[in-house]
Amino acid sequence: MRRLICGLLFLAAFSTSGSTQAPQAAGVTVFEGARLITGDGTAPIENSAFIVANNRFTQVGRRGQVNVPAGASRVDLTGKTVMPAIVDAHTHMPVTRDALIDSLQRKAYYGAGVVMSLGQDTGDVAFQVREETIPGAARLRTAGRGLTAPEPGRTEAPYWVTTEAEARKAVDEQAARKVDLIKIWVDDRDGMYKKLTPALYGAIIDEAHKRNLRVTAHILRWRMRRACCVPASMDLRTASATRTSMTKSSRCSSSARMCSSYRTFPIVVSRTT
Repeated sequence: MRRLICGLLFLAAFSTSGSTQAPQAAGVTVFEGARLITGDGTAPIENSAFIVANNRFTQVGRRGQVNVPAGASRVDLTGKTVMPAIVDAHTHMPVTRDALIDSLQRKAYYGAGVVMSLGQDTGDVAFQVREETIPGAARLRTAGRGLTAPEPGRTEAPYWVTTEAEARKAVDEQAARKVDLIKIWVDDRDGMYKKLTPALYGAIIDEAHKRNLRVTAHILRWRMRRACCVPASMDLRTASATRTSMTKSSRCSSSARMCSSYRTFPIVVSRTT
């Protein structure tokens, strides 16, 4: 059975199967023969060629129609597919360093270039790893500790807030840690708990926006999404009506590029036996 194997673009430069050796133009590689999905909505380019110079794409087109510098390294990608890397916009990552790096490397293997960890990152590890470039691993972004109403018996990683003052203080603490966004849960867990009130999530969003941070919300029911997201100026929302993990923009008409679970940037995806 054929399976999809994903690898970062710079690793593909060292895959010499089927490639020819020639005097090399420093830092220049041409990848040829792949079916190329550019990610801009246009049709895939069959039998493509694209040139990478000093880790940057410089030309993209059909094989034989790009200007290949003399002495460029060549990598034959015939029979493979190249597509933009996936950005996993909703996941919860391990909190120990070894486990986190292992998970990021697995994400990269399957095509994710960036991972957003939403709201259960206690301690310092996530922030430390975010600042690193780890070979063969996806880049990490983190919401630190999210905010929710008290949920006894569930994880205590998020802040449990019951007053506007507590909510604003929690946002301030996370802003000081330079989180990438603020995560909240607005969910009664099928009637088990009281969920965040409009006053509380309104205070969270207001405080986050004062600090130039976006807010993403776990919201289960569509009716609650309409009630919460629009009046409170929610930036993003997570979790579908069936609890499937998704991240979509609540402002799809004005931000169409955010209306998908994953955003993208380029890497190589190869298909082999």
